Amino acid sequence: TAKSESGLDRAANDLVHAVVLFGAAALSALGARAKTASLEQRAVGSADSSAGGAGAADAAKLRTNSTPRQLPTSKTKPAIPQAAQPGLENFRFNDVAPRILSGSGNRVAVIGRQMSNVRDFADGPRGVGYDVELFDGNTITNSAKQEWADLTAGGKRLSDEEVTMTKLYQENAAWATKLKANGYTVIDIGGPPGASPSAFYQMEKSVLFGDSP
Repeated sequence: TAKSESGLDRAANDLVHAVVLFGAAALSALGARAKTASLEQRAVGSADSSAGGAGAADAAKLRTNSTPRQLPTSKTKPAIPQAAQPGLENFRFNDVAPRILSGSGNRVAVIGRQMSNVRDFADGPRGVGYDVELFDGNTITNSAKQEWADLTAGGKRLSDEEVTMTKLYQENAAWATKLKANGYTVIDIGGPPGASPSAFYQMEKSVLFGDSP
């Protein structure tokens, strides 16, 4: 009937309206959800970026504030270069320039008639860096020292021939030969005026400088 058809039309229109409203609500909800997700993602990205920037800034600060480790320096006093050492010819004994046999390197030996003068003179070159050697102290063996002490006990004086037979003389001769063979610079300071001849000193001058015995 017409009344029934009119009711059906109204019901159909109500259904269409309901579908339209439901679809709009669903679309609106989806849009809101998508917007929320986008905002959350943007916030996370911003936080990561901030954290990364802070880490880079901290690393740069550490690099800027870090100081290089200082290596330890040696406080050992360096040896005096040979070029800076005063020439041996500038040293004097009794205001007289000593005789010098030039050698190679920095090794120096001193000879003379009186051992106390030899020791005193050697302090000069030794004090400015020269490696000075004497026929004295540990250069002489204990057995040679003891033999000499026994032979000269009580002030006994030995003849030159007897001297040449002693261990002390033989070690002295071997020492002088070593100086010559190994290129030592040898300084001869001579002896006090009026000093008696010495078999030891005469032998050293003969081996090193070619003087007559």
